[in-house]
Amino acid sequence: MYYQEFGNKFGIEYFCCGYGPLKSMVRTVYFFKLDNLLIDTGSLKTRWMIPEFTDKDIPSDILVTHFHEDHTGNLAYFIHKYGAKAYGNEETIKIMENGFSILPYEKVLFGHAEPAQINPLPKNLSFGKYTFDAYHTPGHSHDHMAYHVANQGWLFSGDLYVADRIKVWRKTENLQEQIKSLEFLCTLDFDVLVCNHNPQWTNGKIRLQTKLDYFKTFYGRVKDCYIKGYSVSETMKELNLKESYLLRILTADDVAVRHIVQSVFDSESL
Repeated sequence: MYYQEFGNKFGIEYFCCGYGPLKSMVRTVYFFKLDNLLIDTGSLKTRWMIPEFTDKDIPSDILVTHFHEDHTGNLAYFIHKYGAKAYGNEETIKIMENGFSILPYEKVLFGHAEPAQINPLPKNLSFGKYTFDAYHTPGHSHDHMAYHVANQGWLFSGDLYVADRIKVWRKTENLQEQIKSLEFLCTLDFDVLVCNHNPQWTNGKIRLQTKLDYFKTFYGRVKDCYIKGYSVSETMKELNLKESYLLRILTADDVAVRHIVQSVFDSESL
């Protein structure tokens, strides 16, 4: 089951493509284009949906938010097809140089990401009429970057938003780091939150602050349970958190409700 939607908001071209073996499992991913610049590239599974760009619209540069396969699945494709030059975090460069393995559920939903050459972010991050400030914002992944276009009031936030409330968590995510990243981003001036899964074209800063407030409250409640000596399971019961065992099975325990609680426990035990 495939889904696609292309459009333009405030001069930001967006390409929304999704796939899932069932309608209820379709996972959409956005990538964005500003003139000849791409921000991320979508997933390999939806490559056939990508339009052919004409001479004046050919992507010449790519900013990468992080290495995950739903963001870099077409990176090598754009580099080889159009001669585009990609830029990203030093950790992203190392990971994408040789490629990385993914779990079966990720392969079904998104497909793998082919190895690709990424260049270090230049100090002057200007592309055409747009100038970006790049910020390392770990938590969702250790290499995660956010890109701010201050004079337009745009924040390209990668996967740091997604929704006001996050109910499930990947094993590799770090809640404490996400809170710190969100706290910093909320000091910036922006209204358009250009999220790769759920863009907020107005009131974006309010939405990001709402998520930050939720995370801080949640972290505090879990921390209280940790201090009382509760286990992860006891904490979930205390906070009335229901585990999705089907999700844990389908993702080989990579995604689960208990992982967000475990993340707090891990941070507090350091």
